Amino acid sequence: AVVSTQSTGAPDDGLLLVGGTDSTLHLISGAGKVIGTLREKIPGAKGNMDDSVEHIAFHPTRPLVAASFVKDRVCVWDTALQRLRTTLAHPDGVVKTQWAGDSEHHLVTCCLDGVVRVWDVDQDVVVAEVTGGHSSQLLDMRISENLVVTSDDGGSVKVFRIS
Repeated sequence: AVVSTQSTGAPDDGLLLVGGTDSTLHLISGAGKVIGTLREKIPGAKGNMDDSVEHIAFHPTRPLVAASFVKDRVCVWDTALQRLRTTLAHPDGVVKTQWAGDSEHHLVTCCLDGVVRVWDVDQDVVVAEVTGGHSSQLLDMRISENLVVTSDDGGSVKVFRIS
């Protein structure tokens, strides 16, 4: 089953990425042809049926795509090489990822543990965390410049400043 899709939005390259309930992502050309399959290199694994892709985000200028998973991680792939670049471990499921608009290497993640993290994907480190304000699991986020808006399972919406 398809869980998440994302397009580069650029008609000249027309890439589409489709993620499913088996933790596998398929890179599709503008002509509708599967041109690659992205998955973690776990020996003997063909996908994990209980670890669905929750969200996909293409980098706006670099050949990178980030995918968040229901089971505690975000994977970043190089789409040009179709190779896993890094895995960013989280303490709980990650429901949303978004590239920070003002940075070439910052990825923002929204985790079920109630924490929004800003990652430097070139260094594989967390450079900032936003916590507090929510009493339920985070379910969504949006970024606008240096503000992040989050919503939780209890219906609360919060606005935080990130640097």
